[in-house]
Amino acid sequence: MKHPCVIDAAEAEEAGAYPAPSCVAIGHSRGRYANPEGFPLWFVVGHLEAGCELIWNRCHGDEVVYVRDGLLDVDGSMCETGGVLIVESEVTVTARAVHKTAVVHFGPVSEMQPGDGPLGPPAPEDHGVHIRDEHSRALGHFYADSDCPTCRLTLMRVALGPDANTPSHTHSTDEIIYLLSGDIESGPKLLEPGMAIAIAGNYRYRLRTKTGCEYLNYRRDASLYTSDPKGPIMLETVRGIRGFSPA
Repeated sequence: MKHPCVIDAAEAEEAGAYPAPSCVAIGHSRGRYANPEGFPLWFVVGHLEAGCELIWNRCHGDEVVYVRDGLLDVDGSMCETGGVLIVESEVTVTARAVHKTAVVHFGPVSEMQPGDGPLGPPAPEDHGVHIRDEHSRALGHFYADSDCPTCRLTLMRVALGPDANTPSHTHSTDEIIYLLSGDIESGPKLLEPGMAIAIAGNYRYRLRTKTGCEYLNYRRDASLYTSDPKGPIMLETVRGIRGFSPA
């Protein structure tokens, strides 16, 4: 996929059961699955009724579930509205909806963890499950920044004010941007809430918003960022951003 692909989840066929390819739903659920042809990442917009369980067995990659509204119980630990559940590769775990719960769930097509990114492969053992609440985000937007010993995924929740623009830039890895609220323009493409854009690594783009916006940004591997093709390159982790000094 050479150019960004806009995805309207509302246009995807709604399944009568939770449609993620990596886990099984026990109980009443529904959702929409999106994966652009040839793109290595997917996402699900899902709805779980109270008591519904999502069960991951060992055959899956690193995944992250954002709780848009509701509450997930993971072995007695609670993932509340605005929080995320990170399920690392090959982990067996069950998440139960305490009451009606809406989620946005991201994952990779490949079950293998990435190994050729700027931080190399994660540790092959001691994988686990992590819960991050909305107050635990470092630098105001990272839930996970690829700098974990056992996982390389990144998830950010980013807010932009009215009439904001990002610089023209590239990231070295593939990503999905899912719009939670407001509007986003990228070139001629206009996103409204519930829509997403899939962007291949090293594609140069910029984002604009008229009303302001809030979005999720998911990647399966660590990324290098540059705004100037001839300028400095930044590793997009908390430590990388804090230590970055533009020329």
